[in-house]
Amino acid sequence: MAHVAKYTKTQVGGLTRHFERAKKENGEYQNFKNQEIDITQTHLNYNLAPERNGGQLGFIKHRTSEVYCLNRADVNVMCAWVITAPKSLREHEYKRFFEEAYQFLNDRYAKGSDRNVISAYVHMDETTPHMHYAFVPVVWDSKKGIEKVSAKIAVHRRDLQSFHSDLEMHMKRVFGREIGILNEATKDGNRSIDELKKGTAQNELVRLQNAVTEVRQEMVAEIEQLEGVRDEKSRLEEEVKPIRELHRLKVMTEDIKIPEKTVLSGKTVRISREQIEILKEQADAYIANRPEIVDIRKRRKAVRRREVEVKKREDIALGWENEIKRVKKIEPELEQVRTERDSYKRSFSVKNKQIDSLKNEVLELEQEISRLEESVSELEQSNRLAYEGITNIVQAVGVLKYGNVSGYTMLSFTPDQSRLIDAVAEYGAGLADADGFYSLAERMKKSVRISEDILEIIDPPEIKSPRIVLPSPQRAQRDGLSR
Repeated sequence: MAHVAKYTKTQVGGLTRHFERAKKENGEYQNFKNQEIDITQTHLNYNLAPERNGGQLGFIKHRTSEVYCLNRADVNVMCAWVITAPKSLREHEYKRFFEEAYQFLNDRYAKGSDRNVISAYVHMDETTPHMHYAFVPVVWDSKKGIEKVSAKIAVHRRDLQSFHSDLEMHMKRVFGREIGILNEATKDGNRSIDELKKGTAQNELVRLQNAVTEVRQEMVAEIEQLEGVRDEKSRLEEEVKPIRELHRLKVMTEDIKIPEKTVLSGKTVRISREQIEILKEQADAYIANRPEIVDIRKRRKAVRRREVEVKKREDIALGWENEIKRVKKIEPELEQVRTERDSYKRSFSVKNKQIDSLKNEVLELEQEISRLEESVSELEQSNRLAYEGITNIVQAVGVLKYGNVSGYTMLSFTPDQSRLIDAVAEYGAGLADADGFYSLAERMKKSVRISEDILEIIDPPEIKSPRIVLPSPQRAQRDGLSR
C-alpha cells in the first residue's frame, strides 16, 4: 500500500522528470519505464506541494545548502514515499485521501510544515491512483545544535514498522472507518514488493508446515494416552464386578423397620426379636467384609475420577480430530504456497543470472571507458603540443608588427599586411579557445614574443641553416618519393 526509497544526487534527475511527467522539445511526453501510463489521463495529475523556484532539482540544491550536508556522492539527498489509494476507497474520496496523506507525511517528517517537500505529485494516469511524496531528509542534530541531511535517521526501522498502523489510525479518524491500509502485507512494517511476496509465501509455508507437524505429534500423543486410560478403565471395571455384591452388605438404616408396637421410653427403643436378628446378620456381614468394602469405595472413587479424566481426554481427542480435518482442508493451500515458493526461487535464480550478466557488461564497459579515457588523455596531450606550436608561430608573426626584439620588427605595413598579422593571431586564438585551451588563446591575444624553440633555429643575429627532416620510408613510398 505504501513503500519508501532513498536516492543520491545522481539518481534524482530521472525520478523528478518521472514525477512531473516531463515533455520533450516537441511537446510529447518522455518515455518512462512504466509502460502502463495512459497519456490521455495525464492531464488529471496534480501536485499538492508548493511550486518551487528552480524546479525540483533547484529546490534540492537550495535546501541542502541551507543545512549541513556532506559533499559525497553516496549521500541520500531525497526520500520518496509512494502512497497508493486503497481499493476500498470510492473515486470521489481519492482527493481527500491524498490531501490527508500529504498532511500526515508533513507532520511526520517536518513537524507539520512543507519546508522539506520537493514535490507531491498525484498520478491518475496509471493502473492505480498513487502519490509520490518526495522530500529532503532534514533532521535536527541535538549534539551540534544544527539541522542536517540524514536519510538514515529520518526514515529508520521503527518509523517503517509503525508507518502503516499510524497512517491507518489517521485515516480512520478522517473517514470514520477503516479503509484497508493494514493487511497481511503491511501489518509487520514496510517492505518492498519483492520482499512482501517472497516473505509472505515462505512464512506461510513454514507456519503451515509447523502447524501440521505439531498437530500430528500432539494427536498421536493424545491418542496413545487415551488408549491407556481406556485400558485402565476396562481393567478396573473387571476388578469391580466380583465385589459389587458386597456393596449391598453395608448396613442400610432404611431397611430396618420399627414395629408398630415399638415403645420409646427416653433413650430406650424396644423392637422385636426378629428385627434384632436382621441387624445382627447385617452387622456380622459388614464386619466380615469391611476391608473389601472400604477398598471398593476407594476404587469406585478412583474409577469416577478416571472416568472424568477419560471424558476430558476424549474431548481433547475430538478437538484434535477436528483440527486434523481443518489441516487437511488447508493442505491444497499449502501445496499452492509450495508451488509459489518454487516459482519465486526460479524467478530469483533467473534474476540473479541476469544480474551477473549485467555485472559482466558493466565491468566490460568500465574497462572500455578506462581505455577511452587513456586515449582521450593522449589526444589532449597531442592537441596541447600542437596548439603550443601554433602559439609560438602566432607570437613570432606578431613580433613583425608589435614586438620589441631588435632586428625583427618592421616599421611600416600596408593596411592589408597589418590586418593579415592581426588575423593570424585572432584565427589561432579562436581555434585554441574553441578547443578549450584558454590560456594558450590568451597568450596569442596579449603576449608577443619569439619562443625559445624558434630562437634556437634562427639564432640571432645569424640565421642557421634550416633543419631538414627526411620522411620515413613508409611515408616516402606513400608520397611517391625515393631516398
